[in-house]
Amino acid sequence: MLEKSNTGRILAIDYGDVRVGIAISDPMRIIASPFEVLKNDDDLINNICRIISEKSISFIIVGWPLNMNGEPTQQTHKVGAFIEKLSEATDLKIEKFDESLSTVDSENALIKADISRKKRKKVVDRVAASLILQEYLRMGG
Repeated sequence: MLEKSNTGRILAIDYGDVRVGIAISDPMRIIASPFEVLKNDDDLINNICRIISEKSISFIIVGWPLNMNGEPTQQTHKVGAFIEKLSEATDLKIEKFDESLSTVDSENALIKADISRKKRKKVVDRVAASLILQEYLRMGG
């Protein structure tokens, strides 16, 4: 079990059935940067714990998917189960954060940047995690 830390970066997770986007804040918690896309497989929790350790993470936010009227979705329940597993592997505080439209927004930003469809698929999840984290930081998180 990883131990708590009072200093360090924030890790943001955009959980998906196939891929999981990861973003990390700077140490001052001002800037969110896309970091990595992990496969959602049996090694997912171990890979996240590795990142927590390597990058001096002290706090985790996980995108919390709700539909447009604020109600939980089928994906919300999957994310809840994932958070439970992650909380068993680390003592770090894990906070849910509304991810409304983060994937759509990241996809649109990549289209505007003229990134090809093939390349977008490889980065959209980590960009979505970065947008979730940047919004969290903007709101004073």
